[in-house]
Amino acid sequence: MNKIIYRATSGFDFVYSLLLRVGCIALIVYLASRYEENPPVIIIACIVCFFVFLNIGNDEITVFPDKLLQADTSIMGLIFKSNRVIYEIKDIQAASLPEETGPGLVGMGIIAILTAILPKARGRNARRLFYLDLKDGKTIAIHSNLGQNKVKNVVRAINSLV
Repeated sequence: MNKIIYRATSGFDFVYSLLLRVGCIALIVYLASRYEENPPVIIIACIVCFFVFLNIGNDEITVFPDKLLQADTSIMGLIFKSNRVIYEIKDIQAASLPEETGPGLVGMGIIAILTAILPKARGRNARRLFYLDLKDGKTIAIHSNLGQNKVKNVVRAINSLV
């Protein structure tokens, strides 16, 4: 088995997905106790809750000496391994973060108006982005729910290997 250079997961997303899974199980138990009231609707609602239970997960990025593995830790993803993306380190030229640019004057006005009107958005929903520059000239954008510091550590680990 390969030695892990760096593994990044979000502890908050793990707890959040765990609470959602417990909620799904509780809802299934509650719906099952009400089965006699309307069996077809209860069965459909239980099936929907079960599929939500199977698809709830969080991002995980693991850097090995020879590859980069991006995976979703949902039960469905773990069973079918369909949400796993593997990049070979030998094919990567460099990893980088997007340049941070601030909004202009018009952008600041729009942000101020939207902040005043819209309810506050939760920071955990922000998708972090980093790029993989491949040796064949292509650039791949990788999106993740990991925190900014963890994404920086992933980029640093990849660049130390290439």
